Amino acid sequence: DKNTITCNALMSSCEKGGQWAAALALASEMMRSAIAMDTITYSAAISACARGARWAQAVGLLRGMAGRLVEVDAIAYHAAVAACAQGGSWRQALAVYDELRESNPSPSGISLGNVIHACKDASAWAVALLLLDREAGRWSQAERRTSSAGAARSEGPSSRTPAHAPGKGEALEVLLRRPGLIAVLKPPRMSSAEAQEQVRSSLAASGEEAALTLVSRLDVLTSGALLLARGDARSSAANYLLAQFAGRLVSKTYHCLCSGGSLGAVGSGGINRAPIALSNVDAGGAASERVAVSEFGLDARTTLRMQAFYCHDHAGATLGYPGECLALLEVRPVTGRTNQIRVHMASLGRPLVSDTLLGRPRLSNDQRWCPRLFLHCSRITLRDANGKTCTAVAPMPGDLVL
Repeated sequence: DKNTITCNALMSSCEKGGQWAAALALASEMMRSAIAMDTITYSAAISACARGARWAQAVGLLRGMAGRLVEVDAIAYHAAVAACAQGGSWRQALAVYDELRESNPSPSGISLGNVIHACKDASAWAVALLLLDREAGRWSQAERRTSSAGAARSEGPSSRTPAHAPGKGEALEVLLRRPGLIAVLKPPRMSSAEAQEQVRSSLAASGEEAALTLVSRLDVLTSGALLLARGDARSSAANYLLAQFAGRLVSKTYHCLCSGGSLGAVGSGGINRAPIALSNVDAGGAASERVAVSEFGLDARTTLRMQAFYCHDHAGATLGYPGECLALLEVRPVTGRTNQIRVHMASLGRPLVSDTLLGRPRLSNDQRWCPRLFLHCSRITLRDANGKTCTAVAPMPGDLVL
């Protein structure tokens, strides 16, 4: 028999699997059948609205929670804001966000970022930047009220300096130090969390405030610029950066080498808009996650620009294997889905060199001359805590120089 618990589980599965219409149909059935709907039910239904860009229905469900005396939690508000943003209604997104702020004086930067994203899509740039500045001030005030000492912020030179703690191996190169943030050069085969810990230990050893928050990540095998907020997860610095990422105000540039030949003339470009889904699969009895292009996936966009083209048949060629053609591309993920660049390039028949995740028929050949994934985050541009635009530039590492 259907009850609140079984319906909640089914609805959540439908929503996470991209079957938003089925999730909403189940919510309607629960209402007709007088099956009790709790906070989890409504949050899952509103999240399904976000998937389907049904902002009016999301707001209706949010209002229905109050009418049925169901507790409205932050998850429901966040989902409603996202639904309004996906539906292109930035004014309604802002209205719901203001309601969230009344119930929670310091909402997360991700919710604000959804509102900013909606404003951007509607060309309401002035509103987006005003919101960012307004909330940054509120986060800072809240932080000062809750901390007697205040959050220490370090504003040093932008020159590259080492971030190194004794006994932690080679120093990480600091690419950028600005108010509220620090960017370092993450090497391949080091996780983002390990890089964060190394920088934290270095700051502590030098007597600086050592609290750091990862606001974005790089895969273990990916090298390049890694951004850290100077503060804990609830700090104004972390929320300010998270809002920029969620609002798609941050520009990240990667370079990758792909097999399969050219995607056009050098200098030409395009955009891959294939949606991406994350699903759980059974890998020989062990649960694992699979990322792939799917019609039921989330919105995903990656811009591409051809940088160079190489063919092993050319005289003196040292890349690839006989008959192999390779393309060097500059790619910019507009969205931030898991393994987005790798999935999008593979969907075009141009998998990254030495990509063990998605696989290639000639992977072993790749690894003979390129032992690791050919993907490097070369540049990040965003605003620091003072609202000034800054850029961290990570030079191509020696093992990827062609």
